[in-house]
Amino acid sequence: HKDEAVRIATVLSLADSGHDDFLPHLRRMMSHHGAPQQEACATALGMLKDENSAKSFLALSKNANPNVKLAALASLYRLGRHE
Repeated sequence: HKDEAVRIATVLSLADSGHDDFLPHLRRMMSHHGAPQQEACATALGMLKDENSAKSFLALSKNANPNVKLAALASLYRLGRHE
């Protein structure tokens, strides 16, 4: 969708509903868009416990945007990575 707010709401709704069939699409969205969408995708992928996104979470944990950084760190924590 062209409206970022709609994309973000959809991403979070997918995670709330447990739609792990969208994991590849969420991974792509996390790496190619602005901070609000990166935050939403990192949160969603963490909620869905996507181990394949762990390296991306590590990269985003160094992001300059504090919301993106926090979402990435929270997702790593959800995956059991407490270091």
